[in-house]
Amino acid sequence: MDAMVEVQSPAIPYSNGLGSTWGLKATNVTGDASLRWTGRGILIAILDSGVDLGHPDLKARIVAARSFVPGCSPHDDLGHGTHCAGTATGGSDPKRRRYGIACGASICVGRVLDETGQTQAATVIAGMDWAIALGCHVISMSIGTFQREPSAEFESAGRRALDAGCLVIASAGNASSRTVAQPANADSIMAVGAVDNWLRIARFSAGDSARADEIDVDMLAPGVHVYSTVPGAAYAFRDGTSTAAAHVAGIAALWAEAEGLRGRALWQRLLQRGQPLPVAHARAALVQAP
Repeated sequence: MDAMVEVQSPAIPYSNGLGSTWGLKATNVTGDASLRWTGRGILIAILDSGVDLGHPDLKARIVAARSFVPGCSPHDDLGHGTHCAGTATGGSDPKRRRYGIACGASICVGRVLDETGQTQAATVIAGMDWAIALGCHVISMSIGTFQREPSAEFESAGRRALDAGCLVIASAGNASSRTVAQPANADSIMAVGAVDNWLRIARFSAGDSARADEIDVDMLAPGVHVYSTVPGAAYAFRDGTSTAAAHVAGIAALWAEAEGLRGRALWQRLLQRGQPLPVAHARAALVQAP
């Protein structure tokens, strides 16, 4: 296992500068080799509220789109899925500020949220099985409901994905509680909590315990004041563990391209190369790009 170097809280917060967003800086996406790996050849499924299929930053790389919600098209009318898709797979905005991570990856859009942002477990699992059948290497699910007990159905679906060489990543939820949301609380699905631009656990991030040095998730990523795509060829800032999960999905694609890792091996690589923070246990490290 690679040695991990603890990241200290910055003396000043990371900022959204002209060159790139703070989240990309904090996760080393904008290092010297930032465009060496772009996720080229990697297929990422975004299971969410759909995606703006005409967004100029995303449309050329969308290879499949399907809705699993009756009466809804895969085109995003909520904005949530488009924002997450942009974080994971976007590129640079018209001002050349880089905000997206795996800007060379191909995208499969699966709509699993209805027009109110709600879903059912069976709908999400159908989307997961569709993505697995398409050969997706990473599934990004910025969705969740707060059920204390893990779901056997989600655990089984996550294992099917891992067995097929696909890593499933999900947001821990925004309830400011120790309880991680479904489906992220399944052992076979990577649960992602959020940090702010001071590298502190975000106040809303589920998985945070009463102790400041504990968080019950698998990975941490930027989730506050995150800049990304929204419908209408536009961009906006959003907060949430949803955006944190999207960061991890994009970085997973970079590692998948860089080292050819899949499924469980890709999961382990993300953990091995994560950077422990002074406010969290080593198992909940800050995701880092190759």
